[in-house]
Amino acid sequence: MNYRLITISYIAIIIFIIIAADMGQLNFTIRWIHSIPYGDKLGHFILVGMLAFVVNLSLGAARWHWLGWSMLKGSLIIFILITLEECSQLFISYRHFDIGDLLSNYLGILLLGHLAIYFSSPRINEAVE
Repeated sequence: MNYRLITISYIAIIIFIIIAADMGQLNFTIRWIHSIPYGDKLGHFILVGMLAFVVNLSLGAARWHWLGWSMLKGSLIIFILITLEECSQLFISYRHFDIGDLLSNYLGILLLGHLAIYFSSPRINEAVE
């Protein structure tokens, strides 16, 4: 399966969503999501978690090791980029920084990002092909 094509496509969708939100073009969608109890937090969890999942899958669930710690490289990359993106909202008039959104992002990265370990195992790849 071509995980890189899926990853690039998903990244393009996420970039489109961020740009549209930064320009104030998602007001109707955002209001609808906020009308669902915890909809905003669930959306952050799923969108960012799936981003970590596909990036980790594309990288073969490669790990980064440092001082006895081990972390998925894709999760680390997404963690840094999403933190910067959420903090950038402090400077964009149509957006607002929300620590709850950031924590939902982190939880999605942690939980869904680690699914890539299971899907990257040779046993699973043989069954898919």
